[in-house]
Amino acid sequence: ISAVGGMTLVLSLFFLPDWGTGSMLAGVFRQVNSRIEPPKTYAAFREAVGQTEVLYYREGSTATVGVVQGQTPAGPQNILIINGKADASSKGDLATQVTLAQLPLLLHPQPERVLIVGLGSGITLGSTLRHPIERVDCIEISPEVVEASAYFDDVSGAPLRDPRTALYVEDALAFLKLTDHQYDVIISEPSNPWIAGIGNLFTTEFFEACKVRMRPDGLMVQWFHLYEMDDELFRMVLRTYKQSFPCMTVWQSLGNDVVLLGSAHPVEPNDERITAALNDPNIRDDLARIGITDIADLLSLHMLSDSAVTAYAGVGEFNTEDHPRLEYEAPRAFFTNVGVASVFRADERLVVSAPGSLLRSRWREGKVSDDDQRRIGILHTLPSRGNLLFGYSVLRSYVERHPGDTEVLGRIAETADMLKQADDEIEYLRRLVAANPKDPVSLERLTWARYLHARARSNAMTGIRLADFEQPLRTCIALAKDTVDRYRARLADVLFDVGDFARASDQYARALQIRSQHQPDPALAPDMLLLQLARCLHHLGKTDRALGYALQATQANPENEEAKDFIYDIWSGGMNRQQ
Repeated sequence: ISAVGGMTLVLSLFFLPDWGTGSMLAGVFRQVNSRIEPPKTYAAFREAVGQTEVLYYREGSTATVGVVQGQTPAGPQNILIINGKADASSKGDLATQVTLAQLPLLLHPQPERVLIVGLGSGITLGSTLRHPIERVDCIEISPEVVEASAYFDDVSGAPLRDPRTALYVEDALAFLKLTDHQYDVIISEPSNPWIAGIGNLFTTEFFEACKVRMRPDGLMVQWFHLYEMDDELFRMVLRTYKQSFPCMTVWQSLGNDVVLLGSAHPVEPNDERITAALNDPNIRDDLARIGITDIADLLSLHMLSDSAVTAYAGVGEFNTEDHPRLEYEAPRAFFTNVGVASVFRADERLVVSAPGSLLRSRWREGKVSDDDQRRIGILHTLPSRGNLLFGYSVLRSYVERHPGDTEVLGRIAETADMLKQADDEIEYLRRLVAANPKDPVSLERLTWARYLHARARSNAMTGIRLADFEQPLRTCIALAKDTVDRYRARLADVLFDVGDFARASDQYARALQIRSQHQPDPALAPDMLLLQLARCLHHLGKTDRALGYALQATQANPENEEAKDFIYDIWSGGMNRQQ
């Protein structure tokens, strides 16, 4: 090749457009199990991923690693993505990342040396260093993950700068076989086992290697997930883990994340030690950000005792290096995505007579106050946080003794809705409105819940009493001084359902007007309001105006297929009449 040709090739490669880091981190394979409608064209896909704010991107020898910024109800968060799979985040996964460190360190009598398998965001390492330990050895196979962890320093506390941290960039099994260090606590938080190579960190050989490196009173905690998994594989993981750690419990850090706690001897929480730790501002503040402020809160995460684990796991196969069943079956469980369900039926927090429940034992000793119950109930009814049914039953018990607690009444009503308990939802909303009759938010929730309940039981012969719902919604409008689009939209929906299209169109139009003058409700899609207004006008014979609003709906949301179908139906109907 000539010098000129070579230079031309180099320059052309230099100025080629990049692959698009957002595309490389998109993790399209995980959308197989989601209900999100995929982009209809490659151009639409590129446009969607092009909006992703990529903070870090590297292609390494072991993984493609990135950090992107995403949105949550609590604001923006940074997300660590490895090979297209979100493995850590600054908000959504915070409870699990903190619990993995705090749980064993609070239960161990005197932890001095800790081993962490998997750096990830560094949040677990940071939580570990909040305790007065001597040293933490952290193993991370990917140097790119080490670089990416810097984007979580504001949440993790920059743990790699702490002189007590020793970072090893190498394979975890190799490290365990070669080191002679002994540990009080070992924390393992690899990625999901349906990713190639990760299954080795859930084998008998790995757990035995950890056991060899533990001091006699040592504790090991292992992260595992209940999503994109199934009961049989989860049972196998528990059996394999318990083979090495005969005293084993399961704790729930998030709705679909659990922490396996294993040891050679039974572990009993020490009130005095945990209380002393919670009085340390570093530890207290770390736990407070995940809703743990007291011993009772911590024990409310306890899901299965040792005997319950044995009963649930049953007898069966183990996951070993010679027979890597998890390596081959986990991808199938990922695609079938039935989830781990039966473990919730074994959850001892919902078993009245469970002798192994740490929280029940504490309650029987008179150590769980009403304030404890209130906090526990609220914690477990947070979205995706704990056992929803457990939190619901705790709050129901609490509110019978504190009927004027409007925050709890509202939380119970929301939870009843999530649990599809319509009668309970209405009952607690009635109590909420009675306690605060001037609150339009509660009144609208009650009215709409009653309306949905009535509509589900109505038919062409019975109909619906419009006055039962119109008047309360007009009261909401008056209480809010007609500044809330939601109340007008609700009234419009009721009027539309009963066939009063003239008044319904007025209400939809007013809702759209309010949105232009006041803060719009983000749950109300403007294109659907426009489409509903178009439907009203079409029923009233005002076809031209109906088409105009339907076109506005497609402009507001080009993906609104209902609006497109509506326009086509009117157009084709008009053409047929002309013919």
